Amino acid sequence: GQGKMSFVTPETIQAIAHSINIPKLAQEAAKALGPDVEFRLRELIQDAQKFARHSKRGTLTTTDVNNALRMRNAEPLYGFANKDPAKYIKAVGQPDVYCLQDKELSVDQLIDAPLPRPAVEVGVVPHWLFINGVQPATPENAPLTRPTAKKPKTGAQAGSKLATGSRPGVKTEAGTAGGAGGAA
Repeated sequence: GQGKMSFVTPETIQAIAHSINIPKLAQEAAKALGPDVEFRLRELIQDAQKFARHSKRGTLTTTDVNNALRMRNAEPLYGFANKDPAKYIKAVGQPDVYCLQDKELSVDQLIDAPLPRPAVEVGVVPHWLFINGVQPATPENAPLTRPTAKKPKTGAQAGSKLATGSRPGVKTEAGTAGGAGGAA
């Protein structure tokens, strides 16, 4: 209900709104969006947990989250395809706060290290397949090839095989027509 406080604070909603070019989101709107965002996040995490469970894993991965997003027709997360699960530690002096455990690096190590591979970008190139029923000659469109008509068999080729049925007017193996008579 209205009295329940969401763990997604209005300040968090306003920060997210600011990051997606909505600089002046009203405080009341941010307060109203908090519970809905929390609900959607819970749904997403539950779906991701189902993917992990069906994969017989106890650890939730970014692939599970991406699969849950795809299932809901949402854009997957790009650039977070790490196979190793994140390692969290308790923050010193904060009983309920966890943070990512980062190893300490010297500046020399950072300068000498090769650059990481960039995230794979998704690209879409539209082109016209047909315009007013005519396929334009573009490199993206394969050339149209008309199927060649099969040559009909001539009477000599068609009569060389004997039918095994006993329908009237059809030659049977015994050489009679109409299925009457035939082999004794």
